[in-house]
Amino acid sequence: MLRFILIILCGMITSCYYFPLILRSHLWFNTKTIMGAIGLGLILYDLSKDRLAINMRTYLRLILYALVVSFVGYVSITLNNTPDNVYATYISSMAVWLCAAYVAVSVIKAVHHQLTFQLIANYIIGVCVFQCVMTLCIEYIPVVKAQVDSIFFMDQVFLENVNRLYGLGAFLDTAGIRYSVALVLAAYLMLEYSRKGSGQLLTWVYVLSFIMIGFVGNMVARTTLVGVVIGLLLLLTCNLFIKRETNISLRRILRAFVLSAVVAVPFIVHYYNSNVEFKNQMEFGFEGFFNLFNDGQWEVGSNVQLKRMVVWPESLKTWIIGDGYFNNPDAVDPYYIGEYVGGYYKGTDIGYLRFIFYFGVIGLLAFSIFIIKAGELCMKTWPGRNLVFTLIIVVNFIVWLKVSTDLFLVFALFLAMPPTLPEEKCN
Repeated sequence: MLRFILIILCGMITSCYYFPLILRSHLWFNTKTIMGAIGLGLILYDLSKDRLAINMRTYLRLILYALVVSFVGYVSITLNNTPDNVYATYISSMAVWLCAAYVAVSVIKAVHHQLTFQLIANYIIGVCVFQCVMTLCIEYIPVVKAQVDSIFFMDQVFLENVNRLYGLGAFLDTAGIRYSVALVLAAYLMLEYSRKGSGQLLTWVYVLSFIMIGFVGNMVARTTLVGVVIGLLLLLTCNLFIKRETNISLRRILRAFVLSAVVAVPFIVHYYNSNVEFKNQMEFGFEGFFNLFNDGQWEVGSNVQLKRMVVWPESLKTWIIGDGYFNNPDAVDPYYIGEYVGGYYKGTDIGYLRFIFYFGVIGLLAFSIFIIKAGELCMKTWPGRNLVFTLIIVVNFIVWLKVSTDLFLVFALFLAMPPTLPEEKCN
């Protein structure tokens, strides 16, 4: 019983890291910031005792690449004389994520007395499943919604105005991209445990988790579809091309998907026909499929909106070093005298364009290299896991076609290594 409580505690701490929360009574702090401060103390303590498990060169490399991103951002806002320092201070954001991850991973290791790739991935997947359950509870159980809204701040007024679902800190595209990572991890671990003669129960757990996150996640943010597609492509590719080499049996995975669908589809159809709110959320989350079925063509409202957001820089200077604005100038610069456009700067929410407008192609390349190097450091830290970290990098660059959220927080979890005792396992 005590172990179960400790595992739940680990899940709660991981959720506070993966989906940071803001208390209404303390709007200037979130759980990530608090964990970052605690993590910095732990890292300094372990460093003073010469117990830091990870090679300091790894941290120094990350700091160097993040400093380059911050330097380019600083040059951009200095040359453009703007106050928008969101990426000029990226080094501090990166440090907070890394320190906060150190807390989450240290707690996991303390409870399980070991640290494995599967263990960290399981907590990411479990947290996302929990968030999906909480999302449905908040949406359909008024008492839960009232309690959550009274304790945590997530700009609920805006989310309700645009009729979007939300969990505990999980909302909009930031949730969608983190759900996508969980889906990729779930698909990867399905293959890991679907080898003949092992992991039948775990295979079912990962399949059910994949379906839950993919279904509810798309109703929260359609960005989740990126993870669904990559996860399914991973399973299909392994089945078609490398099945003989790796001796992977996908029959149990396919059987689990089919049986889960047979059980779930009747309930989904029933609620779709009997609950107006659920129907609206379904049609939002799977709009492309509904349009394909009804009109014979794939069409999603957000894609049409994104096409309108394709706004190219008009000057060579902007292409090279940017205009120094990431957010809408109306919100960050009282002295701005240019044309105001609703939403973000230049009216575009496309990640690549927002980076170019902020610190040009130079900054975009610097930030892209930082993400790639973070993934490569994870590959060196966890040998044999190159495929899954490569796929996470791919997820990051795909979602930049829509939003500008990065996935360093995921890499930070796999890089923040607490001390390892001789009898403990770390693989």
